[in-house]
Amino acid sequence: MSSNKQHCNSYEWRGFMLDCVRHFMPISFIKEILDQMARLKLNRFHWHLTDDQGWRLPIKARPLLIEKASTRIDGDHFIGGFYTEEQIRDLVKYAEARDIVIVPEIDIPGHVCAALHAYPSLSCPGHETRIPNTWGIFEDVLCAGSGETAIFLNDVFETVLDLFPSPWIHIGGDEVKDDRWKNCPKCQKVISDNNYPSERSLYSHILSPICQLIRSHGRSVIGWDEMLESCPQEDIIIMSWRGEEGAIEASKQGKKSILCPHEYFYLDYPESKDDPIPGADWMPTLSVEKMKTYEVPKIEGILGLQSNLWTEELLGPKEARHRIFPRLETLAKKCHQKTSPQLKTSEKVN
Repeated sequence: MSSNKQHCNSYEWRGFMLDCVRHFMPISFIKEILDQMARLKLNRFHWHLTDDQGWRLPIKARPLLIEKASTRIDGDHFIGGFYTEEQIRDLVKYAEARDIVIVPEIDIPGHVCAALHAYPSLSCPGHETRIPNTWGIFEDVLCAGSGETAIFLNDVFETVLDLFPSPWIHIGGDEVKDDRWKNCPKCQKVISDNNYPSERSLYSHILSPICQLIRSHGRSVIGWDEMLESCPQEDIIIMSWRGEEGAIEASKQGKKSILCPHEYFYLDYPESKDDPIPGADWMPTLSVEKMKTYEVPKIEGILGLQSNLWTEELLGPKEARHRIFPRLETLAKKCHQKTSPQLKTSEKVN
């Protein structure tokens, strides 16, 4: 098998993200993707495992995450699935043999409706949250004032650290509404007791202990670019998806970043409005030609590039393949054309 190791003109991070939450993707298909990544010398498989619409990761201390949070009913359709510990360990080895690191993502403190469905005590209202069949940003978040939240997250991330030897653990941190926190007496008490200036501080209240746990195991934390605003004090790698601004700000703060601006690297976007898969009528389009025009900004701290595939409209492997190829080849070519030399941030930002 050909080596997938870094060449001098390649970025350190050459990534692809697969969302297996909105629609479950079988292990056989993931191995197929890993084979294709190895062929293209891509080396980071970002595995999105939890979100509002489901929970795919087994946590022994929290069995209801599989029993209740891994499935949902949409009309006459049963949508669900989860990965066993054995499957995960096997997949990690499969990827390692191809010089690919699997980077797991557990998205917190928002995008947690499925977890709150299984464990209502983690929510601000304290009642069972339904698992949605729609997409978007929901009000339900982890409750900063619940004594169960920190215990739950410790159970989850201790398992993640055990299952995945990855040097990086992704904790999400994106698209979090604070309406629940504003109206929750328990959260307001946390703000008062800690002299926090606002609800914004509750992000760090929840996420900082997890960042510390991950770092205590010698790993690095990755988060979406919203974490620059919610947890600016944390030493994390920023995944810049809302354009390049996240990478630019990360560089100002001395942080590393990974570029995946949605308008150039979100493969769930159809190539044209004629795409037969639902969603083409409202999604932006992303052609191979547009991807080819992308130029990496010359700023310090960019580890590399990544394409993301969200599966809201992709029911299974057939639809996923349709969106992934041939655009993944275009990403790979970009990953092997490292911008050099890097300019200092002060030369980039006036």
